[in-house]
Amino acid sequence: MLFYKPNFMFSVVVFCLAISQLAHSISVLTPIGIRGNFLYVLPTEIQNNSLVQRVKTGLARAKLYTSQNVKTTGWLPNTILPLARGQITNNIFCQNGCNLRTAALRGPTNINGLGRCSYGFCIATSDTRCIYNIYGEFWYNCIPKNFENVEQLIQVIKDLTEKVNILYMDRERQDTQQTMQMGVQDSECDNPHAEIRAPMVEVESYPRLLVAISSLEEDFFRNPIPEEERKEIIYSCPKFLSISYTPPPLNEAASALVRKTDSILYDIQMALANLTRPVGQYVHNKLRRCPEINLNENEDLDFSVSIRELLSDLAFTNTQSRIV
Repeated sequence: MLFYKPNFMFSVVVFCLAISQLAHSISVLTPIGIRGNFLYVLPTEIQNNSLVQRVKTGLARAKLYTSQNVKTTGWLPNTILPLARGQITNNIFCQNGCNLRTAALRGPTNINGLGRCSYGFCIATSDTRCIYNIYGEFWYNCIPKNFENVEQLIQVIKDLTEKVNILYMDRERQDTQQTMQMGVQDSECDNPHAEIRAPMVEVESYPRLLVAISSLEEDFFRNPIPEEERKEIIYSCPKFLSISYTPPPLNEAASALVRKTDSILYDIQMALANLTRPVGQYVHNKLRRCPEINLNENEDLDFSVSIRELLSDLAFTNTQSRIV
């Protein structure tokens, strides 16, 4: 029979149940390489169900590293405390230049029972000298006394896993009920007023995807390309004779105020039209290099055509906003 210390039981119970109340995922940093005194990292998303599993394995094994051996985990010792405090030191670089100062990464995220977490490092509430790494599943510098008893920890987490799973099931049922209330009907329903909606699929970020699309986790609406780079991308591609890159003219009877507003929409339309040039160039090069390519069944061509059609559709919507 196991006897639990009151403070130990309280910490673990609160910690595991707190995870289920977080957002669907937590953003952390993972090390991908060390060059001299420089550390290279990538952002990674950990889903809540995976986070619970990391609690079960990481805290249970109570792996401890110090400044003498933490480098074997991929981390430099002089970067851990600053990261846990939400700070990026000058020797930390994100692969492919991704932004490390986003709120999702920096946090802080407060996990009751564990501590205050930034960039995947948590400063323990019960002992601020101790830092826990979520992704690596290890302690740095020390282990708080309320997490030292491994056998008790394993048993308590086993008992709590079922409770956490019940919370997830309740959340899924709530999501399902909300979806049904939004009007999702059986495809065989003959009710002409019924609306059928496709289910939403979400893909979590993972290291290989972030390497392929380095800007994936940057703010889509606040991440402009430098002007010179943008011009090089667009104007290095040819114009295609069958395409009109000039938007429709404004009605001559429009007032001065309308013309001023219209100039903004006009510039947007010009930009959308020019964005089709790299797409057209890619398809042109593909056809030139691979004359035997199947035009009806080719994922690259299908994707390119879809992107061009979406740009055209957006330009059309913009046209409707203007007085032509």
